[in-house]
Amino acid sequence: MYPRKFGKFGHPPVTFIYSMIVDQMMKTIKFRIEPNSEQRDIIDQMIDANRIVYNNMLTACKIHYGKTKELPSVFDMNRIGTRMRHNSPYISKAYSLTL
Repeated sequence: MYPRKFGKFGHPPVTFIYSMIVDQMMKTIKFRIEPNSEQRDIIDQMIDANRIVYNNMLTACKIHYGKTKELPSVFDMNRIGTRMRHNSPYISKAYSLTL
């Protein structure tokens, strides 16, 4: 296996791709960050919290659909998300705009 290229802090760099439409043309900006250990832990925690919220929301949708044959409304989903944030200290540490 080939050695992986890591950033100067010993972690793999994080690459973000941001696309936007400007003057009816798609412009893409690709940038790379090299977080230190503490920043990498925070990024990993945010990703993990988002994964947990996504999986729980998907499960809630499946359960609700199984009972009523309708998808839950946006208000119901927001209420579930708020309950998860209040009941889980791990999820409450995540930035609410990413959830």
